[in-house]
Amino acid sequence: MIKEALKNFSDFPDKSRTWVYQADRDLSEDEIHFVEANLANFTTQWEAHGKQLHAKGEVILNRFLVIMIDENNAAATGCSIDKSVHFVEQLGKTLMIDWFNRLNIIYLDEHGVLSEFDFRKAEELMSENKLTPETMIFNNNVASKGDMIENWLVAIKDSWMARQLM
Repeated sequence: MIKEALKNFSDFPDKSRTWVYQADRDLSEDEIHFVEANLANFTTQWEAHGKQLHAKGEVILNRFLVIMIDENNAAATGCSIDKSVHFVEQLGKTLMIDWFNRLNIIYLDEHGVLSEFDFRKAEELMSENKLTPETMIFNNNVASKGDMIENWLVAIKDSWMARQLM
């Protein structure tokens, strides 16, 4: 599932720096086209200290905005990262999407459908068996393409949530 979702990043090495932003709702097809057109414009002009960054962005699974940089030619810097965060904030304002709420957790339900819960209700959902240690969640804290392939979709018991819930 993850490799298929990342197929448009196939020319990026596994060590490519990666940021994942999660929308607070599904995006419509028109919104996805709008975001991806703006991402293409942003990434083709994105620079760090005057050097062009080899970057790409895409909406994945109608819910996640992924930005990736192949740092072999030029590395992202604090200022260039700030520009990308500002860009995502502006997209959110334009589309009325919150890309920064880390309390909303996306998971695959028992039918393999994307669902979400508020992290503050995780204990309650675990006690009701609506979530289990095996429930697969999206870990948006991944740092590279390789990390995303291996650790983006992970069981709660193997995630950062395990420390909080088990």
